Amino acid sequence: LAPYEEILDERKKQAQKQEISNMISHARMTDRQGLTDLVDRLKGKNFEEELLLPYLEKLEDKIRAMDEDALNMLKKRLQKLKTEECDLLVEKFKRDLDGRIKENDRHHFYPAKRMMTGEAKPEECKVIQYALDTYGTTRGMFEYPILVMDTSRDRSGKEGVILTPEHLFYRTMMNAFVLSIGDIKRIYAQTGLLHTGLFAERRDGTKIKLPYAVDRKEIVAWGNCLEEFIHYLQEKPDSRNVTYLAKEKHETICCFRCGYTYKGDGVCPKCGYKSNQ
Repeated sequence: LAPYEEILDERKKQAQKQEISNMISHARMTDRQGLTDLVDRLKGKNFEEELLLPYLEKLEDKIRAMDEDALNMLKKRLQKLKTEECDLLVEKFKRDLDGRIKENDRHHFYPAKRMMTGEAKPEECKVIQYALDTYGTTRGMFEYPILVMDTSRDRSGKEGVILTPEHLFYRTMMNAFVLSIGDIKRIYAQTGLLHTGLFAERRDGTKIKLPYAVDRKEIVAWGNCLEEFIHYLQEKPDSRNVTYLAKEKHETICCFRCGYTYKGDGVCPKCGYKSNQ
């Protein structure tokens, strides 16, 4: 019976191959859901594993390629949105400081858009990049700095403060620390003959001394400006949340510029910003 068994086995394999081919040819394979549904249906049949495996590998390669394309598109979209956000926050902080704090060559604002387009000159970002590489390494993928305040003696950026929409990083010769923006209760300056400094108070009451790069006579004004801006960041967290931004559509829109929430088209009825989604 061996020759007949071989013939029957071969016919069985050919029948399974034909059924697999028919299932694939009639399946919806234009999107990821269609491909994953097809894979599940194929696995639910009693096809021989050695026959099914090559088809599954090709289908899973297609799914993987779709996922990579989707991730790349999402990455570019988030990079663009977070760059625009950073640019808006930089301009706002500059306006807030205007007339209150004199221009300071130790304050390095991040040129977000020019960094994304490659137009920023290496020398203008040297201090910022050194600070990010030294004590800002734990920030998120799309967490761009707003301002780097350099307090290092050699003006390299190895010590000072990095302010981002989510965190405040700082480093001195002795300490390095990270504060969540949402955890900061207040920023205040203390002046006196013996005790002058800038402090951050957390919501649990603990106090942390921060480096600063302004003149002593400006420390109170600087503390006020920094506190006001941090409170502004705390008021509008949803518009800066990566999970929120990653969604293609939103029933309720949170304005990227002012944080106002509304329903309808992309134009904010409060500030007129047009790039909301």
